[in-house]
Amino acid sequence: MNVLFITDPGVVGGATRSLVDVVTSLAKQGIKPIVCTSDDNELNAELSDLGIENFASHHRSVMDVPPKSWWKRSIKFAIKKIDYFLSIPCVMRRIEKYIDFSEIDIIHTNSARNDIGCILAKKYKIPHIVHIREFGQEDFGCVCYRNNFYGFINKYTNKFIAISNAVRDSWIKKGLAENKIKVIYNGIDNDDISTTSIEAMLSNVDLHGIIAGGICEAKGQLECVEAINLLSDDIKEHIYVDFVGWNDPEYLLNIQERISEYGLDNNIKILPAKKTVHPILGKYQFALMCSKSEGFGRVTAEYMFAGLGVIASNTGANPELISDSENGLIYSLGNYQELADKIETFYKDRKLLVRCGNKAKIDADSKYKITHNVREILELYKELSTLEMS
Repeated sequence: MNVLFITDPGVVGGATRSLVDVVTSLAKQGIKPIVCTSDDNELNAELSDLGIENFASHHRSVMDVPPKSWWKRSIKFAIKKIDYFLSIPCVMRRIEKYIDFSEIDIIHTNSARNDIGCILAKKYKIPHIVHIREFGQEDFGCVCYRNNFYGFINKYTNKFIAISNAVRDSWIKKGLAENKIKVIYNGIDNDDISTTSIEAMLSNVDLHGIIAGGICEAKGQLECVEAINLLSDDIKEHIYVDFVGWNDPEYLLNIQERISEYGLDNNIKILPAKKTVHPILGKYQFALMCSKSEGFGRVTAEYMFAGLGVIASNTGANPELISDSENGLIYSLGNYQELADKIETFYKDRKLLVRCGNKAKIDADSKYKITHNVREILELYKELSTLEMS
């Protein structure tokens, strides 16, 4: 079976890491994946090193994040909308020059921000899957360049894969057909994830935590800064957190100013983005997920595989992964004092920290392995391969 994957133009983040895990695992199962990226970049080089066929088409996103300045929004929206529609004929020619569609069995779009897969599915009558990996409006405030975008992708997509029930419910409200959406949790290739030390959790005076992912408003690192500032001095001096990831410069500056204002330079370190955090997770004892609306939380699952004590906000899909006081702790988004209290709970109750970390690891092993994810995707492929397209 030949499957054409279409990626989001962005190459940094969980969606891209999930794509790499999926296509490499599918290739081992006899599927031939061909990956269409937007630009020719480091993702193409990585895929080539892994033996995955790939090419660039320079496709654009139909759903995008608007500028922060309100006065720029209407102008930039108009310019990018025109650019999006003008790009389509050139993108189609590039794809058609590379791909013989008589040999493609399924088109699999890796992000709902793209609709070029819908256009191709419509033209060539090929079954089409769209992976919905985020909320769109709720998390990033995205805007759509295509009128009736949800109706369009619903019409030209046979099946949607939502990465959580929260995402599924959100997109049904936006207009997608309920019977087209299947929930398949993200799968993690956890072989190289380093696990934390239970001895360190129990006996170390200091606790070291991590927030991995984009340092941007949607991910909520500022909540961590505010919470640590609220800790009593005798606890604060023993709490250290690393922020690891790419950054929104304006948001990063705000965080740096707040860290300096509160005198937390020793408590919070900002580290550059890494291709993967798997090798470093073992040096931490707890992790924070402060996103305002996380679609799944790939890093949350990675924290769980590492056996960390996870503290997550009560929004998005976080409560699907983390159950309070069972495999982690839940706090109310925006309640800095409650987050500070949860950090203090793990600091004072190390047995609870270990118990949550152990249960998180068990849950991750049973639910979020790449093998589970790929098995369900393969079942969907088999179902679609029997369709009579018209």
